[in-house]
Amino acid sequence: MLTFKQMIESRIYKRDWAGKRNCTAVALTDTVYNIDPKDHFCYVSAANTATPNVTIKLPPVGQCAGGFYFIQVKLVANGKVVEVLANGETAADAQDGDDKAMPACTLDTTLDNVMLFSSGEHWYVIFSTMA
Repeated sequence: MLTFKQMIESRIYKRDWAGKRNCTAVALTDTVYNIDPKDHFCYVSAANTATPNVTIKLPPVGQCAGGFYFIQVKLVANGKVVEVLANGETAADAQDGDDKAMPACTLDTTLDNVMLFSSGEHWYVIFSTMA
């Protein structure tokens, strides 16, 4: 039987249940990041004038049923934007991905964030600081 201390330490050091992804725009073309179903936290940085926009592609909605996904822009400047798209979606509001009702999520200010929930069929915005 585990002691209370061992249970706490196990929760602190075993992070398979909620992965984290740091995304930084570094290329001279638009940067696209495909989020893994385990990446429940995603932090994005896009500030350089030479670096175009960043696109975050969510995993297939069916693989994420019951999951919450938090995406935050750590730094964005110089007119850059971070767009969050459903799996297979080509552009914001295109509604051609695996979730035809995916709301547009465009993060364009430092510390903008969005919390998404997957029902297995659709993505839902739980809260956001988008303008």
